[in-house]
Amino acid sequence: MQHALGNPGDEGDRSAETAPYANALVSPRADQVTAELLKLAAETNAEMSAAQLTTAYGDALARLFPGRRFCIQLAPRSGPSSDAPQPRENELGQPEGPGEECTPLSLSRGALERHQRVIEDLDLDGITLTDEYVPRFSPGSVGIDVPLFDRNRVAGVLAVEYPGEVSAVEADATIVIPFALQLAGLLRSARLLAESTYYREYLEKLLEHANAPIIVIGRHRKVRGANRTFALLMGMSPEELEGRDIFDLVPHEERARLLPVLIDALRGEPTTDFELLVSPRSGAPIKITINAASILTAGGEVEAVIAIGSDRTEVRELEEMVIQSEKMATLGELAASVVHELNNPLTSISVYGDYLLKLLRTSGADAGDVEKARRIVDASDRILSFTRDLMNYARPADAEPASVPLRQVLDDSLVFCEHLFDKKGIVVERAYADEQPRVFGVIGQLHQVFINLFTNAGQAIPQTGGLIRVTTHLIADGEVVIEVSDNGKGISAQRIDKVFDPFFTTKTIDAGTGLGLSVVRSIVNNHRGKIRVESKLGQGAVFILRFPTL
Repeated sequence: MQHALGNPGDEGDRSAETAPYANALVSPRADQVTAELLKLAAETNAEMSAAQLTTAYGDALARLFPGRRFCIQLAPRSGPSSDAPQPRENELGQPEGPGEECTPLSLSRGALERHQRVIEDLDLDGITLTDEYVPRFSPGSVGIDVPLFDRNRVAGVLAVEYPGEVSAVEADATIVIPFALQLAGLLRSARLLAESTYYREYLEKLLEHANAPIIVIGRHRKVRGANRTFALLMGMSPEELEGRDIFDLVPHEERARLLPVLIDALRGEPTTDFELLVSPRSGAPIKITINAASILTAGGEVEAVIAIGSDRTEVRELEEMVIQSEKMATLGELAASVVHELNNPLTSISVYGDYLLKLLRTSGADAGDVEKARRIVDASDRILSFTRDLMNYARPADAEPASVPLRQVLDDSLVFCEHLFDKKGIVVERAYADEQPRVFGVIGQLHQVFINLFTNAGQAIPQTGGLIRVTTHLIADGEVVIEVSDNGKGISAQRIDKVFDPFFTTKTIDAGTGLGLSVVRSIVNNHRGKIRVESKLGQGAVFILRFPTL
């Protein structure tokens, strides 16, 4: 960044303000210097850009020192303030002038010695240190360079260059140095202000767009600010939240728990992983986990509390679903063990019951006794059939695939759900194809698919009764299509695309984990099949499956 001013050939173009100083190489009077310094102090501030500041100081120096050329060069700097606009070169402070480039960015050792600075202690990044003054405009010219300090960093150079036939006027240096010090201080303040503004805006954007809910609470429990995520969580706008008592945003029973957290944070003691219920404008309370810490003023006093949280509601629901799923798995193992223990006595009942039935029939026993024996045999056979199907269903999923009769899989799966259908008075209609297609798969996994679909259909039907229809038909490309439809409550358009997502469910925790249809789709895909759903809210649903046949 550089700024060049002063052209000895253009003195006649100066404004009336610079005319009193037009005598060649005459040093300005003390009152003139003081007047310019005071004027600059009044007209410049840290909110101005580096380009505006260098222009203002360059113009002032041009007025004070006719016949000299001035060059203000700033070293490049990384960071937020490096994006400041570059000052244009101009002549005598005239905007958009056809100025000359002042190069290179160098500083003489004598300039540092003049300030009694130790070179080894300085940051000279971007600046070339030379033994003598290096001309900026014309080769062979003499001049004076003055460093612009930003603490221990040389942030730039202010150079005064003279016409070739004139020697440097050392007295100029003592006058230029106060201007350089004042300009350097302003440039540093402008840089700090730019960096402060940049980081403040950066932090504001970071907090505003963070996925975590964030809220700032004042010393008197009043909300001083909240980001968009917290506002959405509460069903309010950030403006509505500002100024509200934080106790108004939590259930009454949570206030006693929250108060010590706020007190600790105001004492400078942070709190981590604190679980809290908040009360949104509508809906049930939401559980969040917060970390609370104090916000300090520039003087080190606690000004407010910032709480950064995470919505734990979905996580808790998932954890409960997993726990419920583990319970169901354990219960399934126990049921399989119980069924295995029941099989032996059930087999005895069935065998001896059949023997007694035959004996009664051949001995001419009373017809009522024969009927009772037949019912015993039928009931025991029914229980044996059910336990056999249950054991097939409970077999490990890594069983070898084989040729499976699809109709048998459907009928066996319906048997498992008869208790649900009977309880609700649901009628089941079967409309199978005349052919009896076979598919290649694991029978236990196919049972799992259809038991899940039949159970979902039954649960979707109100208590007043309903209809479940199971149909199969073959299509030309060697596939069988199975449709499972019900006249239940249906699925809304907003949810139909999510029914196969893991853990998505419209049921209560004790009625389902949200894993069933996700597992169903996985099994169907593993059997080279396809599954989709069609539904409208209030008009039932139909699940359509396709499998390749053998």
